[in-house]
Amino acid sequence: MLVLFGSQAQNISSPASDYDILVFGPDTKKSYDLVYDLLSGKIQKLVDIDIVFASVAPGELLNHASTYGQVLYAKSPVDFANFRQKVMLDYSDFAPYRYLFQQATLARI
Repeated sequence: MLVLFGSQAQNISSPASDYDILVFGPDTKKSYDLVYDLLSGKIQKLVDIDIVFASVAPGELLNHASTYGQVLYAKSPVDFANFRQKVMLDYSDFAPYRYLFQQATLARI
């Protein structure tokens, strides 16, 4: 599955904005090159394309992509719904830890 997220997905991009792509698949150089070549051929202008693999992406990024992302490609129409459900469950499981971390960070400021 390929998911566009960030300013391009939210329709708040500027001419200098990059394209942020979340990729579900093996985190390999071959996969990266394949996705980059495919997308740069479709976009057909000189822009930055940031490719992030879901397997190594932080929870905050996954939450953002599940909330605002737009599916560019999926094998099944339910793939994105399943991803959103998993992210919501994982994100809520870690909510107490995020709160403690935020409080500790604020206490140091």
